Amino acid sequence: MRVVLFSQTPGGRSKTPRLKNEAKTAFPVLVSCLLVLLIPTLSRANTAPESWLREQLGLTAQPGNPEAVRALRMLDDESLRPVFASAAGSNDPRVRVEAQLGLASLRRPPRVPLTVIAEVDDARRLERRMLIAAALDAGWLDLRDVRSMLAWDTLEPGVKLLLCLELASRSEPPGSTDALRHIAASPDPRHAALAALLLHHAGVSDGSAQLHRMLTEPDTPPEVLALLLQTIARHHLADAGGFALSVAEAATTDGLRDLGLRTALGVGTPGVGRVWMRRYEEAQANQDIVAQTRLALLAMRGFPGTPAESFERLAESDDPFIAAVGRACLLSQSGSEGAADALEHLLAFDHPVASAWALRSSSETHWPELSAAVYRAVALNYTPGRVETRERRLNEVVEATEAWVALDTRAADLITQRWATTFDAAWREAVLLGLVRQGGSRAAALASRLDADHAEVAAALRAIVLARQPDASLDGDTLEALRRAAHGETGLDDGLRTQAAWLWLKHTGLGERVP
Repeated sequence: MRVVLFSQTPGGRSKTPRLKNEAKTAFPVLVSCLLVLLIPTLSRANTAPESWLREQLGLTAQPGNPEAVRALRMLDDESLRPVFASAAGSNDPRVRVEAQLGLASLRRPPRVPLTVIAEVDDARRLERRMLIAAALDAGWLDLRDVRSMLAWDTLEPGVKLLLCLELASRSEPPGSTDALRHIAASPDPRHAALAALLLHHAGVSDGSAQLHRMLTEPDTPPEVLALLLQTIARHHLADAGGFALSVAEAATTDGLRDLGLRTALGVGTPGVGRVWMRRYEEAQANQDIVAQTRLALLAMRGFPGTPAESFERLAESDDPFIAAVGRACLLSQSGSEGAADALEHLLAFDHPVASAWALRSSSETHWPELSAAVYRAVALNYTPGRVETRERRLNEVVEATEAWVALDTRAADLITQRWATTFDAAWREAVLLGLVRQGGSRAAALASRLDADHAEVAAALRAIVLARQPDASLDGDTLEALRRAAHGETGLDDGLRTQAAWLWLKHTGLGERVP
């Protein structure tokens, strides 16, 4: 069995055209940690840690591993600065990008300087595009640098659109209207559509007219309309909510109609509540429980922009799940008494969309007690259950543990109590992986209380949590667990093994061998 730090594919919550914000999760796909994979490990056991690190960092003739560099960045370790500096000279462009992000993460505040991006010349456009997208996603670019880059003549239209969208999402004018008009005439329908959206956002009638034509012309590719809707939602462009609502009314496929409605709900578009209510009443009249459930989930995913009246109607449903959705969302909107119980009741249905929503909304709410209650329920109420949903639920334990320990001082005692009576290896590994991701002093204090005897993977994860603390003093058993992980003798994936290798070398005084 193999424990991995990063998922193999982007998590379901990442959105076009840029990835999730690193302020909440490590770039770019940490949102979903696939905890246990029934595949053989690909790591070469018994390779010396310094040799392993050099290979992963792209400092040999072989291509490096960008996920390994990303894993080192998660350690937030100042002593990694020379390691990242060396990796920035790798032959692998993906590794070079991750190395520059590693250096940026060690600045206070974290920042990718404009000079670093400018040094990536036109011959390496793909690398430059990757670096700019990652820096935007992490929030590590100053507004003045964004504006400066828009003046570069050789910047590709797609990158310019990313920069313009960043300005729009920060309530800034989205760049030159002349430049956007030029892109709006592009033969690339995606570029043209996004430029029209930005012109509309800037109050330029040309853009609004172009959006209307795309909506009414039958040859507009559905994927272009979907891209527009995803962009409106991702950047919360409320002034384009009317367009989203028009798609919800006029689209010829259920998928686009639902995406349009969800987007319009999410940005709080005037009149969207009436459209949603009409559809829900039609589904009720037809006794179509599938359509009612779908509309309930659309309303949930539009939270908090969805009108309270929609949730009130759902709470009156005779269907237990639909009623639970309505009650949980309604009480969560205002942080009312009973919201925590309603959310825990909703989680008990073990519905993937509902569980993901509960975790997401908990990370965004203004009521810490409510968030803590959700994280506690997800982290502690896990049972093996059905095999086909076990991986997802373990991922949720990882995410909940990470957030709960950072938020609530009571988490340590409650997790310790559950640990003493629960011997499910997968749950224990999920908790420890959440502590690896959290990484702070609270995580280390809790890990020191958790017994990992006779459990090789758990012992390795615990050792990583403890070893990354400043001035950590590790006992013999912890050092041995770290050594085994560093040499690839456990089931950890490349990212976790890379963290273990660096920490092992650091604690044995051999860290200078790597660069």
